[in-house]
Amino acid sequence: MTLRSIFFGLLGAAFICSVVYFNDYILMQTYLIGNHMPIIVYGPLILFALAVTPIIIKMTRGGAYLTGKELTTIFFIMVVVCCIPASGFLRSFTIVLMFPHQYEQTEPGWKENRAIELTPEKMLADPAGLADFQKGLPKEQGHISLLDIPWDVWSESFGFWIPIVFSTWIACLGLAMMFHVQWARHEHLPYPLARFTHEILPPKGEKRNPMLNNKLFLAGLVGVFLIYTINFLKVHYPNMIEIKTEIDFTPMVQNISPTIKKSVVEFEKIFKFKIFFVSVGLAFFLSREVSFSVGISKMLYGAVSVVCILYGVDLRAGGDMAPIKFAPAGAYAATFLTILYTGRHFYQDTFKSALTFRPPKEAPGFAVWGARLFILSSFVTFMYMVSVGLDWQLAITYLLLLHITYVVLSRILAETGIVIIGASWKPMMLIMGLFGAQSLGPETVIILAMLGFFLPTNGGRESLMPYLTNAFKMLDHRGLEVPKVAKWTPLVLLMGLVVALGWCLFFQYDGGQANMNYNARTKHAPTAHRSMIEVSENLIAQGALEKSLEISGWERFSNMSLSGPAMTAFAISFAVTIALTVARLRFIRWPLHPVALVVGASWGLGYVAQSMLLGWLIKTITVKYGGEKGVAKVKPFMIGIICGELLAAFLGSVVQAAYYFITGDIPSRFTIYKSD
Repeated sequence: MTLRSIFFGLLGAAFICSVVYFNDYILMQTYLIGNHMPIIVYGPLILFALAVTPIIIKMTRGGAYLTGKELTTIFFIMVVVCCIPASGFLRSFTIVLMFPHQYEQTEPGWKENRAIELTPEKMLADPAGLADFQKGLPKEQGHISLLDIPWDVWSESFGFWIPIVFSTWIACLGLAMMFHVQWARHEHLPYPLARFTHEILPPKGEKRNPMLNNKLFLAGLVGVFLIYTINFLKVHYPNMIEIKTEIDFTPMVQNISPTIKKSVVEFEKIFKFKIFFVSVGLAFFLSREVSFSVGISKMLYGAVSVVCILYGVDLRAGGDMAPIKFAPAGAYAATFLTILYTGRHFYQDTFKSALTFRPPKEAPGFAVWGARLFILSSFVTFMYMVSVGLDWQLAITYLLLLHITYVVLSRILAETGIVIIGASWKPMMLIMGLFGAQSLGPETVIILAMLGFFLPTNGGRESLMPYLTNAFKMLDHRGLEVPKVAKWTPLVLLMGLVVALGWCLFFQYDGGQANMNYNARTKHAPTAHRSMIEVSENLIAQGALEKSLEISGWERFSNMSLSGPAMTAFAISFAVTIALTVARLRFIRWPLHPVALVVGASWGLGYVAQSMLLGWLIKTITVKYGGEKGVAKVKPFMIGIICGELLAAFLGSVVQAAYYFITGDIPSRFTIYKSD
């Protein structure tokens, strides 16, 4: 780790936090982050390895170049901040804090049910700033200044949310440091994203990776890049040809009953999907058992849904209490317990040393400090939760469920490489299913619902711990000491938050709601309060509102009212996941990995499952006819198709930005990955 690598890393992180909002919500191109393989990081990295490094070597006669360790340090710093801007934490942050004041004025039921009044004041922005935020600040010409932003209307809400989110990030850092040792050094998980990144960086003592000159690698890269180049030109010149990357089997199932279609989660995505070359390539780095299980998981959920509807049980009925939303939570809980059981001796040793300050038997020092970071940061988060009126018992329950989400998502990324992934359940939802509306009451529901937007953000879709899990493995690959690089994480996060939040508010105040994410304005902003209003109106209809407002503390447990169908789905999914785990350990040729149940209902999996199944098929054929030598020969080609797609997505956004700055017009939309 050198000073120049830290400097370039911080410069890259600041650049990411400055430009992502502009690309995503002003130009509305392919999200530069959007998943756990952000093109704003991987695109420049691939471009640097392919084109920039040879030029630098030639110009300096081999005297100046960035080593593999330096590039890894830069990569680490840049990827850490990807949890913050645009589609990460800031996708809905300011909008959810301000726009509820607008909905109070326009939607019936808000004032009658005291939606804003029952929300702790520090959880929302000052309503005095609503008009300027909606319409944008007045300006004579050009753009506003950062100094024009009315920071005072945000001061109280930022004073609550930024510390609670930041302390959660530090807790995730601690967890990542602790779990890294068990997963990477004891269980030897595959970490496909880290392995891919390692493959394109120069080996020790080399200036450039020789694999980048491999003919199969170049064939894969150029082939995929040309496909997207042609499709990019089609966006600007409609008369040109287009190479379809989408496959549509829906005509084959058009006669299926609408009732069955409606009962199946994301029915259309099973039969109509795009080929994502990144997922095809990453599947090649996995065991065939894992890639097959991920590939068919959405179909398995669909098959179960069809069987249930034929017997009169609709898994999607019930809104937020629908059984299909609780089944993944059961799988997550089972997976988390399996993780703890597998590494029970290591985790016990780590936490015992963290609490008693006695030397650990086997855990390295940084894992022990990670446990201490987790405990201290979680306590800070806990205190902020209690400060807005949440019972301490519920605060602990929420934190437990929150960190189960982060740990399992990180495990999924380390074990499967599913880049577009997020939990399809929320801690608040599970607490509602356990306790019931009457036990919680509208005041507690609104606090839990508001927390649910940012802890975790977007169901963990671009959350910090999975990024760190992948980045720590990269440090191992390159022989860098994890604690020496990890200690920069808090500073990087703080810098990234300041830069990204400043630019976020600049663009929002510069253009008003036209510069804001549509879903954040229309879906995210009112959701928490709509949930609270629904609960309040149901309690009024039952004559139980007053009683619910009086219940607190341990009384909530004695007044628990379990949601029968929802908790049944939770229990069945939990049991089946445990059974699959045991079967996998007992039978050598067991074909199904329990991850199928964990990810099957995930929103993001609908975009990549079939691509991973294609990757499984390619590897299966390669192993059958070429053996291990065949796999080694084909591997550069699979790395090439990953690079081709990432490079096309990144350079496409660069060209679109150049078009805007040259012409002043918003370019036609070109997207490769899901941009929402």
